[in-house]
Order: sequence, then structure tokens, then C-alpha cells
Amino acid sequence: MTVTILNTALISGQNPEYSFGERFNSSLWTEFKSQTGDIWYGCFAKMWDKGFSTALVDNNGQTAFIVAGGQGFLIDTINKKLMLTTEDYPAIESAIKTNNPEYYIAGMFYSAYVIDTKGEIKTIEPDFTTDGIFFTGQKDNKAIGMLDAAMNQYEYKYDFEVDLETFHFSIPENNKPSFWTKLFGK
Repeated sequence: MTVTILNTALISGQNPEYSFGERFNSSLWTEFKSQTGDIWYGCFAKMWDKGFSTALVDNNGQTAFIVAGGQGFLIDTINKKLMLTTEDYPAIESAIKTNNPEYYIAGMFYSAYVIDTKGEIKTIEPDFTTDGIFFTGQKDNKAIGMLDAAMNQYEYKYDFEVDLETFHFSIPENNKPSFWTKLFGK
């Protein structure tokens, strides 16, 4: 299964269409294409018109995690059904899919969602203050990315990692701010 975000709204009637969401002030259209070539379209309500959007698919092509303008939707791609919708606040700012273990992970302002392919969701938070969590990928058994934090007066983003077994956030030792950086911002 592949999922592609469409840049323009499609002309209705070509293939089956399914709507996901409640308020359709703005929408995100996606094309779902199976291994056998079957195509269907999804229309997702966007929480924020200019918010973050992406489409991720699990390794078996049975679920997809769509972020439409900051709100997440977990879809059963076989039955074309909504499995889970994330809260509309805070908005999702980044999302990745990890392997071994397979999760969809979504970063927000001060926390993250870890979602498995069965629709179980866990909210995790670092034990330090953050103003934006931006996941970029996976390294070994850790989800990695960058975050905004007040501890450096927002001058640059910190590298961080989340252990995929314990879900503990950490800043690598070589990237931790010193006492003087925390105090004076330089």
C-alpha cells in the first residue's frame, strides 16, 4: 500500500472516496493504492490550513497514519475505516514511522504520541521543558530529532532521542547545555 498526498482536490466519481474528520473548513486529499493496483481516496479534515501534514504507512500496508494540518488519523487501509483520531490541541508538528518496534510517533509542542498499528496510543513527555518536538528518523532502537527549548534562549535546536522500549526522552551528552549556557544563553 502506498499513500500519496494530493496537491489539488480530485474530481469526484473516479474511484471510491472516504471522508475522515468532523470540521471540513479545509481538507487534505490522499490517494491510497494497494499492491494489486486498487485505488481509493481519503479526504481528511485539516485542523489548521497551514499546519503540518504527512502520510505514513506500516510495513504490511494495513494501516496508515495521516496528519492533516496538525491532527492525526490512524486508518485501517484494508477496511477503509478510522481507527483513531488524535486530539486537536496541541497540533502535531512532526511524525515518523519506526521499525522494530513498529510505531507511528508524532511530536507536538511539549509531548509526543506513540501509536502502534493496532490503534493503541500513549502520550509521552520529556522530563525537561520544551517548546517543540521535531522527530526526524530512527537510529538503532531510538527515535531521534531536534527540539526547541528555553534552556538556550531558542538560539538553536537540541538533538534528542527517545528510547523505543522505555519511551524515555534524553539529550545526548555532547549536546547538553552547560550551566553557563543555561544561565546566560551563550
